[in-house]
Amino acid sequence: ARMMMMGVHFTDREPFQDIVIHGLVRAADGLKMSKSIGNAIDPFDVADQYGADALRLALLQSAAPGHDIPLNTDWIDAARRFGNKLWNAVRFTLNHVEPGSVPGHDGYPSDPGPIDAWILSRLATVAAEYDRLLDEYRFSDAVGQLYNFAWSEVFDWYLEMAKTSLRNPETADATRQTLGVVIRDLLTLFHPVIPYVTEELWSELVGDGLVAAASWPQPPAIAATPGMEELQSLIVWIRRFRAEHGLSPKLEVSMLVDDPAGISAPWWREQLGSMANVTATYDGPPSLVAGHTRFTAGRLQAFVPLAGLVDIEAERPRLEKSIKETEELLQRSQAKLDNPNFAERAPADVVAGEHRRVDDFSARLEKLRTQLAELG
Repeated sequence: ARMMMMGVHFTDREPFQDIVIHGLVRAADGLKMSKSIGNAIDPFDVADQYGADALRLALLQSAAPGHDIPLNTDWIDAARRFGNKLWNAVRFTLNHVEPGSVPGHDGYPSDPGPIDAWILSRLATVAAEYDRLLDEYRFSDAVGQLYNFAWSEVFDWYLEMAKTSLRNPETADATRQTLGVVIRDLLTLFHPVIPYVTEELWSELVGDGLVAAASWPQPPAIAATPGMEELQSLIVWIRRFRAEHGLSPKLEVSMLVDDPAGISAPWWREQLGSMANVTATYDGPPSLVAGHTRFTAGRLQAFVPLAGLVDIEAERPRLEKSIKETEELLQRSQAKLDNPNFAERAPADVVAGEHRRVDDFSARLEKLRTQLAELG
């Protein structure tokens, strides 16, 4: 399946481009576009505007088996922006490794640091799942999960966390090595989908040979870093807390962490400081919970004192309004489930989705009520 996606390798770009474009024309024919209803898209015009890679990526992402989906040019523009994001990731990498110095295969670090072990573990998992989905001809699912991994985990998390690790002499070498091989493997995995941009970036990062002739990635199985999920949850929570209360990212926030299970680790401190501007202490819960906002991540709890950060008298009506809105949403979803016609006639996935909404609203409501009580 991977070879089918890659097609024939050409050293001359022009015949390869012709094959790609004509393949896109045939793919577009399957979208049932019609000039009479005004939804026709000329693939040649789109490729000229956005690039053949962006069109190819958008088509593969939307090509779910058994579905006819009108292609939206917004999707193609999003695919083009992903290509820009990939360019930026390579540019960041080349700020820390010599151009052409990343090996064409293997080269994984033998002693990765915490964030390096995490991303290498995720890379191995995603690459194996990508292979499985391609072998089952589920191209849309395969490309979708690889796209989400690249954007949400590599770009949004690893590259940001790597900045702190690269400043630490004890971890910088392993992070530089990890950074190179992770981006290299992303280029290889994405090459069947976006061949032009990946080939160009490969020439900058690896320099030797063509990505089209490179070995398929086989990342080593590395144990996932304990506590990463909890750390990410804390960072997301602090950022959301700042946004909700209009607090500047430059304002340092103090946080008290209750960690009876020992989930946290020393390396958390610099990541929390760098990514959330938080100073954390690990002394258990505060003696007086009132006047704090609390967040739970697994068996770990974090408390932020509101005094000096939040106008408590303004916070109380905000929480009361959110509680009322969430109660109404919960009642609507519960009413659907209580309706025999809905429960019996709606598709199973729709009913399951409504059950998830009830669970989400219930959890959110409990959290909001707890926060209101903590105001004292």
